[in-house]
Amino acid sequence: MMGLIFISVVLLYVLLSVAVTVWAARWAKKHKRRPWLWCLFAMLLMYLLVAWEQIPTYLVGQYYCAKSGVTVYKTPDQWVKDNPGVAQTLNPGSIFDIRDLGAVGHDTYLNERIMMRARFERLSFIPVSLSEYELVDRKTAEVLARYKGVVTGYKKGLQAFKLWVGGLKCSGGYSRILSLMNDFKWLNKEVPK
Repeated sequence: MMGLIFISVVLLYVLLSVAVTVWAARWAKKHKRRPWLWCLFAMLLMYLLVAWEQIPTYLVGQYYCAKSGVTVYKTPDQWVKDNPGVAQTLNPGSIFDIRDLGAVGHDTYLNERIMMRARFERLSFIPVSLSEYELVDRKTAEVLARYKGVVTGYKKGLQAFKLWVGGLKCSGGYSRILSLMNDFKWLNKEVPK
């Protein structure tokens, strides 16, 4: 039923757009203006009334998508070499704690030294959501690995009505950052089954 209503509204809007464009052409002819220019202006106006954010969302999404992915600055093995004897003293999961920061993100403490910092940002005027996960050495504040992801489009409410906006999801490397998180959590320890 909802789909039928949606299709009906779209068809009505297309008919209204055609009517406005025809009216613009007739007005232009009557006033000795260029009809093609006024038709183009009318079509652009009718398009922008409902889909003004489609092109900026696509362009901004592509920009951030080019910067997405995983960057590893230090592997778990390199960290163990740089911090001799420390890995044996760490207790994975003993202080496993999550500090919730609301819509901004959260911090997940993997052990006494390593933390996963997650930050989320939604751009204000267009439906682009950015996420960034960092594995951080809490003692030195050194970033060990970073993941950046991008998703475009509206959340569930408007998504049903604005299907043409968004749909881009650049999350390549998300499983890699989760794997690194697990490796840093269980440094030199046997992972429980």
